[in-house]
Amino acid sequence: MKSLEDSSSETKKSGGGSSSSIQGRAAITQNLAPLKVNRYSSSYGSGAAPPLSPKSETIVSQRIQELSQLETPLLRELAKRLGDHFHISTPRYVPKKTKSHPYSHHTVAERWREIQGEYNWSGLLDPVDEVLRAEILRYGEFAEACYDAFDGDKKSKYCGSSKYTQSALLEKVGLQNRGYEVTDYIYATSEIPLRGLLFKSWADEPWSRDSNWIGYVAVCTSAEEIARLGRRDIVIAWRGTSTSYEWIEDIRDFMSPAGFDPRKDEVMVERGFLSVYTSSNPHSRYNKSSARQQVLQALKTLIAKYQGETLSITVTGHSLGSAVATLCAYDIAETEMNKNTASNPKVPEEWYDSEEHRARELSLWDSHAELVESQSESIQASILSFFKDFLDGGRDSSSEEEDSSSETGFPLSTETSKFHPDVIPVTVYSFAGPKVGNGEFAKRMEELGVAVLRVANVNDVVTSVPGIGITSKAFDMIHKFIKATPSYRHVGVQLKVDNRDSPYLKATGNPSDTHCLEGYLHLVDGYQGENRPFQRTSRDLALANKKADLLKEEYYIPPVWWQEENKGLVRDEEGHWIVPERDPELFPATPNFEDNDFENQPSEDRDLRNFLRCVSIAIQRSPSPRTLGDD
Repeated sequence: MKSLEDSSSETKKSGGGSSSSIQGRAAITQNLAPLKVNRYSSSYGSGAAPPLSPKSETIVSQRIQELSQLETPLLRELAKRLGDHFHISTPRYVPKKTKSHPYSHHTVAERWREIQGEYNWSGLLDPVDEVLRAEILRYGEFAEACYDAFDGDKKSKYCGSSKYTQSALLEKVGLQNRGYEVTDYIYATSEIPLRGLLFKSWADEPWSRDSNWIGYVAVCTSAEEIARLGRRDIVIAWRGTSTSYEWIEDIRDFMSPAGFDPRKDEVMVERGFLSVYTSSNPHSRYNKSSARQQVLQALKTLIAKYQGETLSITVTGHSLGSAVATLCAYDIAETEMNKNTASNPKVPEEWYDSEEHRARELSLWDSHAELVESQSESIQASILSFFKDFLDGGRDSSSEEEDSSSETGFPLSTETSKFHPDVIPVTVYSFAGPKVGNGEFAKRMEELGVAVLRVANVNDVVTSVPGIGITSKAFDMIHKFIKATPSYRHVGVQLKVDNRDSPYLKATGNPSDTHCLEGYLHLVDGYQGENRPFQRTSRDLALANKKADLLKEEYYIPPVWWQEENKGLVRDEEGHWIVPERDPELFPATPNFEDNDFENQPSEDRDLRNFLRCVSIAIQRSPSPRTLGDD
């Protein structure tokens, strides 16, 4: 069956002739077969639409309006016919004109592999390469979108969800001209509570009791942006904790084998981060599959769809989201999901002692390894006592080596390419990220060719947790005596910034201010290199106060200015202020349709929900709105 996009492209190629239009209409008819329009005729008379409640009519009208403003003529014609069917007026099509995004003048194509970390950013950080700076900021904005769209209001019954649909997300957060389309939302749960990450509504009937929206997958679809980047880029963005530090108390220095390759049980990661990434709940509406399953399936679909093209995979996140992003990148490389092929990842049979072992341990959708404590309290106490001279001072940044291996404990490749020609390059842009795993984890990330650039504010405590803060030299001495003791190590290359260097920021002393993502992006924008004065380049200064109170009073920018109009409240028909019902597209369709309560609903209600779901799919499959220089 042809997709709507395929049908519309055929029509364009043929010049819009009558035969192509007929073929296009036939394809639309096939694609919209699930709408069950014919059932309306049998239930309500020939050609008559079912009666709609005011709420349903509002939602249907919104869908028709969205269809009517799409670039594809066939879909606009569909909007008109649906409007006629439901007796809803269809607005006139107004072509969209958008400006080029702020980084579009930086041409990446000829250097994209270098910019993505092929040589561990050797020679690009001091001073900062301007093209690299633009890319760091661009991916930071994809991470910021997770915060801008997240409903963290515990008084809302939708607390923990996204405020916006997949099709509207980037536009709602101001990234509509970036040339990307969101293809999937990611939902997470956790066996280990992590405060500040997973929110629960106080409402009696919340949208979910155990799941949170935690990120999204997007792909570059603009031909002009693909040409600028030199490849089609896939972005995986993970939400973290914007200001809260409560989650730090919930991680107890317990490591667990990552479990993505059972031959490497020495590769260990913090078990709370692993739980967020791999936990599922068969009784959950939205996490019958784990965040890991969701993102790998989305990635597999996109790689198959764009088979043969030059691709890149970029994972980004802030704070705790940075930790999950790092885990995700490791998983993609370790399971060979970044092989540029539509086939399943390679899983050698010699890894297993039986087929039962193979099915249990190494299915792509296996559950995470059983959580184990990395070290007993007695061993930990012995280490602390024996090496008290080294540990009493905590982290001594002044005595750390300044080269790229200072925190990983081994040299990073800066002369030979880390990107294998047979795999899709995987890059992590990490902001304010904690340590994720042990030294073997960091070493394995380097062996797999995963490029990790960590932006760290020297005054941000999150970048030093979990684990005991010790210098690299102290670690080396400890490691000689107790080789088997796991210790947390950072991965990749660090871009070190300092909020005290910016003349625009207040010295508040508030730890949250040194951790804020918009504050980080402000620092990246002005960082010129070690011992060089701070100098802003292109980023809007007001964004530093978007979610915080960072700027000095002399700039007259109000703090925390990013808010929804009237905090999302609207007036009902009687003029009362109410919290509106959320769009059905916001929530995963498959779990909804599996629920028994859905099956017990009247058939016309099920048809209406089927209708809304299919129109949502039609919108998502349609070509992007005009972007990047379209007239």
